[in-house]
Amino acid sequence: MKTTISILILLLASMLHAQSSFIVGTNAVPVVFEDAELSQTNRVLICNDLTRVFAFESNFTNLITYFNNPAGDDVGYLKSVGVNVYPFKVLLGVKKVEGQYSLDIHEDISQRYIKCFSDMASQTNLLQQADAFLAMLNAGEAVNLTPKQKSKLIWLPEDEEPGTPDEYAEFARSTVDLKFYPPSILSAEWLEKSRYPGKPLVVTVVVAPKNALSEVFDVGLIHDGTQWRFMLLY
Repeated sequence: MKTTISILILLLASMLHAQSSFIVGTNAVPVVFEDAELSQTNRVLICNDLTRVFAFESNFTNLITYFNNPAGDDVGYLKSVGVNVYPFKVLLGVKKVEGQYSLDIHEDISQRYIKCFSDMASQTNLLQQADAFLAMLNAGEAVNLTPKQKSKLIWLPEDEEPGTPDEYAEFARSTVDLKFYPPSILSAEWLEKSRYPGKPLVVTVVVAPKNALSEVFDVGLIHDGTQWRFMLLY
C-alpha cells in the first residue's frame, strides 16, 4: 500500500510540474505565476500557449538579458528578438528558482490570457485552421497550388491593385524558403478598420528564413470568412 501511495505522489508531482512549465526545444522551462489564485486549468492553457510563443528557439537561456547586479531571484528579462515576436506587449522577467531559470508571469499577463481564452472560445476551429494553413506552408505545398489558389494566399483591401499570376506564383515559391511558427492566442484579435470590412479575425505569426532561423520576424494572417491568407497591409 505504501508503495502505491508513493507512486501516486510521484505521479501527481510530475503532473503538477508539467502543468507549470512550457517547452523550449527539448527542455521544460518552469513558470512563476504571480497570481496565486490562478486556476490550474488556466495555468495549463497558458503554458501550452507559451510553448507556441517560444517555438522558434531551441534554448531558453539564449533569450535572456541578464542583470549586471541581480537582486534575489530576479536574474534578467527576455531579449527583444523581433518587432512583434512576443505577444505580451511587455518584456517578461526571468527568475532563478531552485536552480532553474523560470519565466515570471505577472497577474496582468495572466489576466490578458484569461480574457483572450474567453473572447476566442468560439473561434477554436478558425485558430486550428490557421495551424493547418501554416502546416501546409511548412510542407512546401504552396508551390503545388493552382494559380487561383495562389492568388488567394494574399489578402488585399479592395482599393489595392491585385498582383499578376507571375507575382502570386513567385510569392508561393518564396514561402518554401521560410519556417512558419504557430501563432499565440494572445495575438488573435478582431480587426476594426474601414479598409478591412466585416471585422475579420487576424493573428500574428513568427517566421524565419530556413537558412537563418535566428532572424525571426512577424507577419499577419487574416481570415477572410472562407480561408486564412497573408495580410501584407494594415
